[in-house]
Amino acid sequence: MSSYNEIKGLKIKYLSGNPSNPEDGQVWYNSSTAKIVVAGVTGDGGWSSGGNLNTARRNMGASASTTQTAGLVFGGTPGAPIVGLTEEYNGSSWSESGDMATTRRDFGGAGTQTAALAFGGNTPATVNTETYDGSTWSEVNNLNTGRNSLAGAGLQSAALAIGGSVSPAAVESYNGSTWSEVGDLNTGRAGLGGLGTQTAALAVGGGSPGNAVEEWNGSSWTAANTTSTNRAEGTGEAGTQTAGLVYGGAPNTAATEAYDGTTWSNKSSMSTARSEIGFGGSQSAALAVGGNPTTAATEEFNIPILRNIT
Repeated sequence: MSSYNEIKGLKIKYLSGNPSNPEDGQVWYNSSTAKIVVAGVTGDGGWSSGGNLNTARRNMGASASTTQTAGLVFGGTPGAPIVGLTEEYNGSSWSESGDMATTRRDFGGAGTQTAALAFGGNTPATVNTETYDGSTWSEVNNLNTGRNSLAGAGLQSAALAIGGSVSPAAVESYNGSTWSEVGDLNTGRAGLGGLGTQTAALAVGGGSPGNAVEEWNGSSWTAANTTSTNRAEGTGEAGTQTAGLVYGGAPNTAATEAYDGTTWSNKSSMSTARSEIGFGGSQSAALAVGGNPTTAATEEFNIPILRNIT
């Protein structure tokens, strides 16, 4: 005789967000996104569509220390002019917040959605630095060396500015008040990406051929295994030094790679090849936002793969 569950099925769980470790085939209703979601487990993960930016753009600021459900992008350009627009992501849609004090592109970022840092950028390169408190940007002490096409890592009160134009090997550390010069990169370059913390960071890609990787231990840089894909500039980054993710980059690619602290492994590619993108999140839950070609599209990377079915 058939059971009630076999005849009627099981009720779908009503959750305020996605569970952290869903089982293969698990289904639930996410009240935050108003979507029914099904999980599929694969080590390669998968990209799916998220909510579009309000303003399509590229070369914007972002931070690998933000999360997929509390994302942040700021500045950049829709093509012309350069803007100071700030947008926050709640896991399903973007909303506009306070504009930056200095419009800029090609700059570094660090921090979280409610405590971010922006530094450098523009042509000619600027030393200007700003902090964000979740609604308003304020100017603070400048970088020692103005530059653009640099990478950022860490938090608002404990950040790194890595490489870039003008002094491509130079690295500066921020303590929440002032910038100080610290150990140089072994391979100076512009257009690189950064992720991790002030004392355990990763510098990825940039320059030519665009596959160099270096690890920072708080005092010096060490060459690490190179990425499979060359990424001369404009990569997306998420995660930490021992659980990182990089994706996209120029020349425009959709390739995605994960780092375990020693080796790189290829993951599922983005739906759209692009560079100069906004980014953030973790190795298992990342964001790719906007980019070149100029777009408002957002993609979400997840392990396990999460698919909206409504």
